Amino acid sequence: DFADFTPSRLFIYYNERLVEGSVNQDAGAMIRDGIKTMSKVGVCPESVWKYDDGPDFFKQQPDSKSYEIAQKCKVIGYARVAQDLSQMKMCIKSGYPFVFGFAVLSSFQTAEVASTGRMVMPQPTDQQLGGHAVCAVGYDDFQQCFIVRNSWGEGWGDKGYFYMPYEYICNPALAMDLWAINWVEGFKNAEAAQFTISQNPAMKSVETRAIQKFGWKPDMPDHRDLHVTFPKVEAPSKIKKKAEGQKEIVDLRPMNGGFPIFDQGHLGSCTANALAAAFHFTLHKMEVENNK
Repeated sequence: DFADFTPSRLFIYYNERLVEGSVNQDAGAMIRDGIKTMSKVGVCPESVWKYDDGPDFFKQQPDSKSYEIAQKCKVIGYARVAQDLSQMKMCIKSGYPFVFGFAVLSSFQTAEVASTGRMVMPQPTDQQLGGHAVCAVGYDDFQQCFIVRNSWGEGWGDKGYFYMPYEYICNPALAMDLWAINWVEGFKNAEAAQFTISQNPAMKSVETRAIQKFGWKPDMPDHRDLHVTFPKVEAPSKIKKKAEGQKEIVDLRPMNGGFPIFDQGHLGSCTANALAAAFHFTLHKMEVENNK
């Protein structure tokens, strides 16, 4: 069942670190390696292999039952997304969120961003704190930003989302390694929803290896849990609409099928969280198309 399938984030996190030889370290992971393991071994439900951000559980290899079930739920289609504004928007407009990494700078790690979800362009005085992986689920031409799903819980930002400026995500020094999942097997009528790379120039099947690990988790004080009142900037609409010529808002959040925004907690499992979200969005899209 699409709505009830919650991908196991810790299953993904273990197997991507297995590929990278770091299963005993909370080392973060490369996005490309995460997708590769979801293609090779699949992913089981979180009800089978639970999420635990304690200091030791993440080191444990999932049991044989988890791997057996995962074999039935694999990523079949995935592709790199070109880091070009029109191409990124085309991917979203086609109904596919994309996972990407970005440099976390000190201007992002503030109580104001945690309260409003409004990311700002960095200043020369900003310090780079680490790398983080997230999932883009929409864009807003009026606010000139992408709508991005984070993994720090629904109490952070705008109910777990934030708004990244076009200027930020288009800068390869600040954002990188964009990937989309476009076909999942293991569910009925999956073939009917197959989306081929050739149908969308935003999808490029470049098999280059990811260049950076992402595993950022905030230092204390933990701004995920701060609830400070700041002047709110009007958030993008939660519906798809067009206005004023070519400007538009495309928001895939209503397509998430009720998939909650989890908190990665103390683990550097942001890639697994982002990939689990993209996986679930694709499942929900397939369900909608199969029911047409």
